[in-house]
Amino acid sequence: MKYFYGGVIGLAFMGMSIAFVAESHTVKKQQKIDVLESAFEKAGSPVPSQMAKAVRQTKRPELMAAIAMQESDGTPWAKGKAGEKGAWQVIEKDWGKVSSNPNEQAKQAERILDELLEASGSTRKALSMYNGGSNPKKRSYKYADSVILKWKKLKGEVSGKNS
Repeated sequence: MKYFYGGVIGLAFMGMSIAFVAESHTVKKQQKIDVLESAFEKAGSPVPSQMAKAVRQTKRPELMAAIAMQESDGTPWAKGKAGEKGAWQVIEKDWGKVSSNPNEQAKQAERILDELLEASGSTRKALSMYNGGSNPKKRSYKYADSVILKWKKLKGEVSGKNS
């Protein structure tokens, strides 16, 4: 993309005119900052671009990113103490085999969240169920609140400072 700058090239004295000439300079377009990739990088994901790509294929990319960051910092090969696997820490005995592919993991986690949203009627309740099962305890609501805060930050609704 070219931008034009007007500049005085020369001045003549004794009744002569002032000449203005437009100079063109090629200016590199600034790369758009990928908020999701940047957030995964900041969270410590070993594969931030793959994780950003995976969540972008979902209906709720910022929410799915917030869950993955809460669960595993966006690490697709993460394993939990209770048998949870993948970036979204899915328990295979409850939800089926977890792929090693972040795109497939995102789709699986989204199907789980969709089911929980339908059953619960609210995002907070669905997230607490994602964490604590069908009868979530107080700590699961704290988990939900933490994910919701991350989600709001990713959507730009909350400043990242002091929170």
